Amino acid sequence: NFNQYRKREKRKKMVRYLILCLLLVGTLADPYIPGIEYKSHKAGTSLSIWATGLTSEITHIPYDYSTARTCLDVKTKDTDPSLGEILSGISHQTSGYSLKVNESTNCNHLCSERFDRIKRDFYAWLIEKEYRYMFVVDDLPVTFSYFLDRSRIYRRGVPVGYKKDGKFYIYNHFSFHITFHSEIDVQNNLEAEPKLTIISVEAFPRSIQYGEGNNTTEVAAKCQTWQNNSLPAQEVSRGYIPFTYDISFEESSQKSETRWDRYIESMNTSQESIHWMSIINSFMLIIFLTGTIANISRRAISADITSHPQESSPLTTPNPTDDEDPDEFDHLMTSSGWKQLRGDTFRKPRNHMLLAVLAGSGIQLFLMIALLIAFSLIGFSAREQRSNLINSGLVLFIFTSQLAGYIASRLYKMFGGKHWKKAILLSALGFPGVAFVVFFSVNLMLWMEESSAAVPFLNILVLLFMWLGCSLPLTCLGFYLGHKRDVVRNPCKPTNIPRPIPPQSFYVRSKFALLVGGLLPFGVTFIELNFIMASVWGSHIYYLFGFLIAVFLIMVIISAEVSIVLCYFMINAENHHWWWRSFLTSGFSGVYFFLYAVVYFIRDMPKTTRFTAGALYFGYMALSASAFFLLNGAIGFLSTFFFMRKIYSYIRSD
Repeated sequence: NFNQYRKREKRKKMVRYLILCLLLVGTLADPYIPGIEYKSHKAGTSLSIWATGLTSEITHIPYDYSTARTCLDVKTKDTDPSLGEILSGISHQTSGYSLKVNESTNCNHLCSERFDRIKRDFYAWLIEKEYRYMFVVDDLPVTFSYFLDRSRIYRRGVPVGYKKDGKFYIYNHFSFHITFHSEIDVQNNLEAEPKLTIISVEAFPRSIQYGEGNNTTEVAAKCQTWQNNSLPAQEVSRGYIPFTYDISFEESSQKSETRWDRYIESMNTSQESIHWMSIINSFMLIIFLTGTIANISRRAISADITSHPQESSPLTTPNPTDDEDPDEFDHLMTSSGWKQLRGDTFRKPRNHMLLAVLAGSGIQLFLMIALLIAFSLIGFSAREQRSNLINSGLVLFIFTSQLAGYIASRLYKMFGGKHWKKAILLSALGFPGVAFVVFFSVNLMLWMEESSAAVPFLNILVLLFMWLGCSLPLTCLGFYLGHKRDVVRNPCKPTNIPRPIPPQSFYVRSKFALLVGGLLPFGVTFIELNFIMASVWGSHIYYLFGFLIAVFLIMVIISAEVSIVLCYFMINAENHHWWWRSFLTSGFSGVYFFLYAVVYFIRDMPKTTRFTAGALYFGYMALSASAFFLLNGAIGFLSTFFFMRKIYSYIRSD
C-alpha cells in the first residue's frame, strides 16, 4: 500500500510538472487571437515605422537595420520579441521615420549618412545582392511595386538601391503612401471622432543627388527643387548622403477586416485554377487507387477467403479431392499466395525498435501539421506572419510528443521489445536531436556572418529546455501509457520456421515499389509545394490554406492506398517482408522532395552563390524532406498494418 501511495504521488508531481511546462510553452508562443488583428486610431495619433531588418532573396541572410543606418540612434522595440520572431531573425528597431495619422508631410530630412570606403563597399554589396529594407507600420508590411508585362507586382520591403551601367545608385528618398478606412460609431456617440484604420502602406523609393549639404533646411529646399525639376540620381560614393522622406494619406473604402487581402492577392500572381486542376487530378488518382483496392477486396481477397481450406495447418498443403479438377486446384493455390503467409506475415521485422520509433515520430508530425493547417485556416494562428506559424508549430510539436511515445510504445510492445530505456531515448532524442543539430550548425554559420537571424545563446537554452524539459517527459509519459495497455494481438501467430521466399517479379521488387510508391504522394503535393517554397524563400505570402488542407488529406489517402496496393502485390507473391516495405514505399516521397529542392535551388535561386546561404537552404530543406519521409512513411505503414490485420482476421489459424 505504501508503494502504491508513492507511485500515486510521483504521478501527481509529474502531472503538475508537465502542466507547468505547457503553461510556460504557451507564454512563449505569443498566441494569436482572432478579431484583434488591427487597431483603430484617431487623427493626429503618432505611429512609428518600425524596421525589422535587411533581407535578400539571393543570400537569405538577414541583417539588422542598424548596420546600414548608422547616422541614427537606432533602438530596439521595448516589447520582448516572441520566440518565432527570434528564430525568423526579426527584430523591431526604430527606423527614424515617423508619421501622424492623416497628416501628410513633405520633404522631411531623416539624417545624413557619412560614407567612407567601408560603408561605400557595404552599400554596393547590399545593392548587388538586392537587399531590401523591411518596414512595418501598424503590423502591416511596407511594400513597393513595379510593372512586369503590364502587370503591377507588389513586393514586401523597399530596395536599398539599384545598379545601372556598372554603377550603384542608392535610394535616399522614400515617399510613403498610406491608405486608411474611416468609421464613426454612430450608435454610441453621434459627435464621436472617426476611427481610422491603416489599410495599406506603400513606399516609392527615389534616388536624389542633394550634394554634400548636411543642413536640414538646405536639404529640404533641394528636395522641393527635385519635385519641381528632376535632379540626377545619387551614386554610392564617399562623403555625406542625405536621406529624406514624404508621408501622404488617402482614404479607402476597403473594410478594416479585409486589409490583408490586398497584400495577399497582389503578392501572389498565381491563379486559383492551377490549384483546382491539381486537386482534380489528385482526386482522380484517389478514385483509381480506391477502385484498385476495392477490386482486390472483391475479387482476390473475397474469392481467396471463400476458397481457403480452413482445416489445413500453416505447415501443410491440402491435396485435391477426387471430385476436384487438379488444374483448377493448382490455379487456386498459385493465385492466392497471400494465404500461404499466415504463419509469416506478422513475424517480427528486423530493427523493430527503429521501425516503431519512426512510426511514432511520423504520426507526431502528421498530427502537428494537420493541427497547424487547421488552426491557420480558421484563424487561430496569424498565417500572414511567418513567426506566428513557427510559434504554433513549436507548441504543437511539444504537445504531440506524448502521441509519438504512445504509438512507438504500442508497436514496440507488440514486437516483443525488451530494451525500453533505449527505445524511449531514441524516440525522444531521434528526430528532435537531428533537427537541433541542423539548427545549431546553421546558426553557428549565421553567428560568423553577424546576421540578425543568429539566435542568441539564451534563446538556444530556452529551446533546449522546451525539448529536454517538456518534450522528453511527454514522450516518456506516452511510453508509460502505451506500456500499460494490453499487447496488440495479431490474427495469426508466426511459425517457428520462416517460409522461403520464391523468385519475385519486377513490380514486386523494392526498387520498383519505392520509385512508384514515393512518386505518387509527392506528385499530388508538387503544385502546393512550389508555392510554399516561393513563400519561404521568396517574398510571397502563402494564404491558400483551404487548398493546402485538401491537398494534405489527398496526400495522406494516396500514401495509405499506394502502400496497401504495393504491399498486397508483395504478399501475394509470398514475400512476407512487408513491414519496412510499407514504411519505405510511401516514405520514399521524401527523397523526391529533396530532389525537387535541388531543382528549385538551381532553377529559381541561380544568384545564390554564398556558402552560408547554400548551407542554410540545403540544411533546412533536408530536414523538411526527412519530416516528409517520416510522415508519409508512418501513414503507409499503419494503413498497411491495419489492412493486413483485417484480411488475415478472416483466416485465423490456431
